[in-house]
Amino acid sequence: MGMNWVLLALLSYAIWAVCNILAKVIRDRHIRSSFSYTVLVGFIGLVSLAVIPFTKFSIPPPGYLILAIITGMLYFLAILPFLKALSMEEVSRVIPLWQMKPVFVLVLAWVLIGERLAAWDYAGFALILAGGMIIQTRTFKGLLRPGKAFYLMLFSSIVFAIIYTLVKYLYLHIPYAEGFVFTRIGTFLASVLALAFFSKQRKKFTKTVREVRARSGMILLSTEILNIIAVGISYYAITLGPISIISVFEGFQPAFVLLYAIILSVWFPEMLREHIDRKTLLTKIAAIALMTTGLYFIYV
Repeated sequence: MGMNWVLLALLSYAIWAVCNILAKVIRDRHIRSSFSYTVLVGFIGLVSLAVIPFTKFSIPPPGYLILAIITGMLYFLAILPFLKALSMEEVSRVIPLWQMKPVFVLVLAWVLIGERLAAWDYAGFALILAGGMIIQTRTFKGLLRPGKAFYLMLFSSIVFAIIYTLVKYLYLHIPYAEGFVFTRIGTFLASVLALAFFSKQRKKFTKTVREVRARSGMILLSTEILNIIAVGISYYAITLGPISIISVFEGFQPAFVLLYAIILSVWFPEMLREHIDRKTLLTKIAAIALMTTGLYFIYV
């Protein structure tokens, strides 16, 4: 396999790592309503329309147009339970459950679009999946406890797996720009419909918007623009490579977070000292080595 899609996929997760750090700040300090946060994400997603003048943009056939919009609407349905789960459980118990998603993608891609991988790719998939679980998990005790947060994450992971598979299917039939723009429009429409049908949440959203300060708004806008860039890069990688492998690369995301923490610790030494002791750091390094080995298997 060529390496272009691998580098693009890894770049998208490197950007998403920054988005996760900023999103945590926004969620904890500025916008505590999961619904309001998700709706704002949908609205800001219209920034993606800016790519239209730079591409040979056209309206896809009706069937693919509808499917792209539905795929974008599913994003709203996937991100909302994830944010809700974050508000109910410790991050260390919620985030590792993301690693269920690549398994669902692997199955759906096999069944729905007939995606098949080489033996070395499956080996690489398994190593990256295992490394991703290890690097994100402080303790496995109670991780799969079937509480409400677990079921929310299970639902979110399944919906995200469906989204990834549908995106791959769309890019087998329509150009990149059309798929990217109309999925973002779909997320926007889902936000509008959610506000229209849930009056109680609409009032909460209006209150949230009024209370958001200019500085908080700029952080949110910057975060979501970065997110849109990451989505765009990821979608382009999907046009070039197997969705099963691209989805499992998400295991590298906490490795990027660790790298950023190490870099920032030069100026803020307490950052690394507070969150990562020696044993945890060695475990994360071992997990990164495991994932790097998996990446090598995919490369060869």
